[in-house]
Amino acid sequence: MNGNKTDGMQEIWICYGKNSKGTAFCSTRNIRGDRIREAAAKALGTTVFDEAVFASRVDKIVAPGDDTLEFHFRDGTVVSVPVETYKPNQQSVSDPHKPFPGYVWTKQGYQIVPEEADMVKLVFRLYFEGQSINVICREVADAGYRSFRGKVSSRFITRMLDDERYTGRRTLAARYSGTGREELLLNDHEAIISDELFEQVRAQRKARRDKWNQGRHATPDRVEEGDK
Repeated sequence: MNGNKTDGMQEIWICYGKNSKGTAFCSTRNIRGDRIREAAAKALGTTVFDEAVFASRVDKIVAPGDDTLEFHFRDGTVVSVPVETYKPNQQSVSDPHKPFPGYVWTKQGYQIVPEEADMVKLVFRLYFEGQSINVICREVADAGYRSFRGKVSSRFITRMLDDERYTGRRTLAARYSGTGREELLLNDHEAIISDELFEQVRAQRKARRDKWNQGRHATPDRVEEGDK
């Protein structure tokens, strides 16, 4: 087993024979890379995976069945370790780590992108100072910032203002948590916006929406117009 690929969310290891000759040659299920490393650490008797130790001691990995890996050591020792294999339907329930402005996903989790973080700080500061969404769009664009799609739209700004991930928190949906329950991850990553500023902006957002609804009887689809 020495081939790997990505399904867009996870690193997936596949049998080399299956990759080159198809499932008729090898019917072993694909396995997530992190699970192979966990299994390797168990086989090596270490608490965490060490690539250098692995390369010096392990000759090859054999998958005799769907839920077991055999680690063949260079000294002739063979250690079998149970492992959860990747199944196609897991793609829809894996934590997708969706990108959002200010961060990039890495093996160490969400890491701050400094230039994008400056844009996030600008958006929150302008809104806190009382600027409208339309004005913020212009200010952000004039400062040279862009959204993932290029244009800085009102929806791009409002989503940013409502996103608690900028405080370092992240809510894991029930279908991704593994426990079947929604989970709030505190201190999941480095914050760009303080809790205090986020809550102040949230309060302003609610006040502006309430004012718009009272004055214009807006439908939910038009609530954002209150920030213009």
